[in-house]
Amino acid sequence: MIAVLSNINIEPVKLFFRDQKLYFSPFGQYRQELLNPESPLRDPSLKHVIIFLDGDELCGDALHQLPTEAVRADVIEEFESLLDMIRQFSEESGSAVLITINTIVLSPYRFTNFLEVNSEYSFRRLEQALNDRLGQFAATLPSVLVLDWMRIVNTHGYVNLYATNFWYQARIKINQLGLQLLSEACHRLWGAVSENPKKVLVLDLDNTLWGGVVGDLGPTGITLSEDGQGKAYRDFQKAVRSLMQLGVLLAINSKNSESIVKEVFESNRMMVLQYDDFAATAVNWNNKAENMLDIAANLNLGIDSFVFIDDSQVEREIIRSTLPDVTVPEFPNDPADLVNWFQQEVVFSYFAKAYLTDSDRNKTQQYKARNKRVEIGAKLSIEDSIRHLEIRLNVYVDPQDMRSRISQLIQKTNQFNMTTVRYSDSEIESIIRAPDRHLFALEYEDRFGAEGIIGVAICGVRPEGMHIYNLLLSCRVLGRTVEFALLKSILTFFGPDKFMISAPFVATQRNEAAKAFYPGCGLSLEENGEYCGDSNLVLQELDRKILIDEVVVDGSQ
Repeated sequence: MIAVLSNINIEPVKLFFRDQKLYFSPFGQYRQELLNPESPLRDPSLKHVIIFLDGDELCGDALHQLPTEAVRADVIEEFESLLDMIRQFSEESGSAVLITINTIVLSPYRFTNFLEVNSEYSFRRLEQALNDRLGQFAATLPSVLVLDWMRIVNTHGYVNLYATNFWYQARIKINQLGLQLLSEACHRLWGAVSENPKKVLVLDLDNTLWGGVVGDLGPTGITLSEDGQGKAYRDFQKAVRSLMQLGVLLAINSKNSESIVKEVFESNRMMVLQYDDFAATAVNWNNKAENMLDIAANLNLGIDSFVFIDDSQVEREIIRSTLPDVTVPEFPNDPADLVNWFQQEVVFSYFAKAYLTDSDRNKTQQYKARNKRVEIGAKLSIEDSIRHLEIRLNVYVDPQDMRSRISQLIQKTNQFNMTTVRYSDSEIESIIRAPDRHLFALEYEDRFGAEGIIGVAICGVRPEGMHIYNLLLSCRVLGRTVEFALLKSILTFFGPDKFMISAPFVATQRNEAAKAFYPGCGLSLEENGEYCGDSNLVLQELDRKILIDEVVVDGSQ
């Protein structure tokens, strides 16, 4: 169920939530609804709460007074009281409910007119102060998300989203287009939290990253400059490169001569992107579908995480028909549209994120380091290659400051995931705070670089012993005995005395790689469907398998 609370009437938004059950608070009762223990907001089926706040109604009569510092302070104080109610509701609801609040937008029509930008009497300052406070508030609560309604209004125009036709009769202020955009933004925001965004942007070169065919024009003859269409392509490259900061991997899939392409990157001073920015390249005369599969194998990622951009309609159709799991958006006809199209149709649709981690920002370097590890593995035995990596592990117990990365890892990890149960940011917070459970986060580093948090385990204490609710590990580090080191760290944390271990394994179509883990640690499958074993015997088995010398658990060697 989705609950909608607002200080205006937005009940017509239900037209855009056709397949979902909605509850609307009585008009004017949104504050009381947050505090009422008998409210439908306490329904166990509730998953989302939308709190839509109209800026003018929020400020009330203050908008008819000169916006002095004292007036602004009164409005902010009243807003703080509402945030306190939301905080209380969030804490009472725990991890089950995700709360979405919009940024505050004030009507542009004010009696202060030119005073807004020429004096201290500015409602814009009030608007900014409210939104700054909202952002600070949301940052303290993992279950609260901010929906950027201001961006939507700025994009489409206030006059196109607001109408007074039904305001005095029904207190409806947002028109049908505005309500549609609001519902779409909610679903995209929730998807950015609960679903896996795309991971790889695969790019063609000729007439995509630059104008013209480099094989005909030469490395310096292509259209790429600070003027005209050349600037459009250069700005597009800037927009593409910025995605790397979000953890998106870049790849090239081009029918071209590799030597000529490399010369472009080396000699054309107008190039923004560098060859080293790409985690994988396939520059040859092969079929692009075959190249796409090679890139996926190189990166060890599924092609369903790929977005392919190519100016050729023929090549786009070949990929769509041959590899339907690859996302292939249309390409604009005019290079002048490239940047706006890319930001609105590609980035926002396929790479949107609600949170950003250190691991995201270092993703390209992590994959380049992975390739170096693979090279070592091809030359040495398994034991020698693992020793040669000089792996260092840190295991953090109930880390408060790693929730976003942990949630992200849980959401996207499938291959080595014992149950594939997903936990949201707020649910992770509840686990960390629970007295009978512990969350373990595994951080990896070796001689080629840091991978960040790559493993998670959720464990608890039962009368019969220690229970592993779930254990998962990024497939990037499988085969290096990291998984055995993680389990040993957990058992060591729970104490030196012997105890029984129990752990479920739920088989799926994608976690075959995890099936042999518990048996390989000395645990046996019992009649209740769980793997069980004696901690001392399991530790003996783990010591025979682990090839990593440096493991630190919350500061203790």
